[in-house]
Amino acid sequence: MADDLERRLPDVPAAFPRPDAKLSDDVRRRVLALRPPHRLGRRLGLAAGAIVCVAASLGFTIGYWLRPASVDAATSISIAARPGEAVAWQGGFTLYGSIVNGLPHQVVTIEEKSCGGYEPFHPVVTTETVQGGAFEAEPYSPPAVSMLYRARWRNGTSDPVDLRIRPRVDLAYASGFFKVGVWGDGLFRGARGVVERHDKRLGWIRVGRFTLRSNSYGTGGYGYVHATVRRGTNVRAVIPTSQVGRCFIAGYSNIVRV
Repeated sequence: MADDLERRLPDVPAAFPRPDAKLSDDVRRRVLALRPPHRLGRRLGLAAGAIVCVAASLGFTIGYWLRPASVDAATSISIAARPGEAVAWQGGFTLYGSIVNGLPHQVVTIEEKSCGGYEPFHPVVTTETVQGGAFEAEPYSPPAVSMLYRARWRNGTSDPVDLRIRPRVDLAYASGFFKVGVWGDGLFRGARGVVERHDKRLGWIRVGRFTLRSNSYGTGGYGYVHATVRRGTNVRAVIPTSQVGRCFIAGYSNIVRV
């Protein structure tokens, strides 16, 4: 050990007094006595590592079985509309879809959001799944403007489906004048449309134009067209999509036989 201490002091001048060899050995023994045995320290380290692993495993297992049910709630739920178009206040349609696990008797909530509205998605009707996970529902009343619908099951929601709404268009004829009434949850003042007659060879041919005025109800509008058509001719009114705004699609009236 004395030789080892000498090797650790190569830069000390040879004339410099060296420590006593017996004293150096005594100091080494005292220092080494303060250290835990190497094997015991290794065993303690391994034991501590094993405890950490077991604790982590137990924590994962307990956490797995005690995790909230909502964590596993499937987000795979689908919805569609049949048909995808309807007429304001009168068009019937059905919403249908399915959940991913195929279980029956699962409560599904249908939510809606109106086009152009500030209100967020909100519930309108609930339904239950049947065997295989399928469901269907019909909202209580037909909408008067295009709507987004989605289905909610547990903590998951489907991608929204768009139900496109046509404004209701009523056509009446008397004494050479056609009156057009338009209905929907929107302002149609200034919208332009056409009155058409049907030809067996050429199809629908325009016979007049109209511009809608506001009515007393605050929504929809009305207009007049003076046109002369042959008796027995089928006539209709049309308001194109470009005239009804982004929350509606083109509107077609009932057919009037002059």
